[in-house]
Amino acid sequence: MKLLEERLAQTEQKLVDAEHQNLLHLKTIQDQQNEIATLRARLQKTSSKVTTDRALQSEVRRNYQVMGSNVDETTYDLDLRFDCLFNRKVTERICYLVDGSLKGSYTAQEISDYCKTYFTHLRDDRHRELNGKKETHRNTAKHRNRLNRKLEKRRTIVRADNPPPLSADQLSLANEMLSAGPDYMSSDESDTEDNEGYGTRLKVRRLSWESTQMKDIKDIVDQHGIKIANKRQKAKMTYYRRDASCEISTRPVPSKLLNWAVDVFYTTETVTEPQQ
Repeated sequence: MKLLEERLAQTEQKLVDAEHQNLLHLKTIQDQQNEIATLRARLQKTSSKVTTDRALQSEVRRNYQVMGSNVDETTYDLDLRFDCLFNRKVTERICYLVDGSLKGSYTAQEISDYCKTYFTHLRDDRHRELNGKKETHRNTAKHRNRLNRKLEKRRTIVRADNPPPLSADQLSLANEMLSAGPDYMSSDESDTEDNEGYGTRLKVRRLSWESTQMKDIKDIVDQHGIKIANKRQKAKMTYYRRDASCEISTRPVPSKLLNWAVDVFYTTETVTEPQQ
């Protein structure tokens, strides 16, 4: 009898312990689910903020250009400080116009803050023009922006709900490449000749040091991007036509070296700083 009671007590204790472990496991799952939901909400909020900030930038620039073409309007005096009385009046006018066009989406302070950034851009642009460096700076910025846009596009494709058909190893390498920055993206150069009705024709210049493995991963990602593109994205692909060029990019091997991404012949070359 006593032996049975002891076995019963042991069994009941095991049951209690098991239930406790299950509750702990359930709590862990719930915590993970809550964390995922929080991160998704933050990501969505961040993406929305980036989009709206671009809308603000575009509207400030557009209204300022309209003001510049109107003889009855005044624009910034770039020889004076941004916060001087004259330039403050210009900022107030821009804030009024932008607030009307964006229907109160931004506070006056947010619009004013970007006006200060834009003022600095205008002043630096004039300084470069006086020193004969404006065109060089614009070309460099345009080239860098193209690389960054290509990088973000490939990141979006790889991280989509319907990802490209990469193996586990290829996916790991793709993420490593995309985390390394735009220096592993091939160069796109403008070609104004023979557009054949397309908005912009770009010549894609192959990286001379690019390995076959990296090129294959890029091809799979890009082909999948075409496959899953929506109507607006396909229209953009039509506008920005990309053709392979027989020219080779002169950009050197990036300083942040990924051995697998570089052809074995070039891994023995001197690693230099990446060009922008």
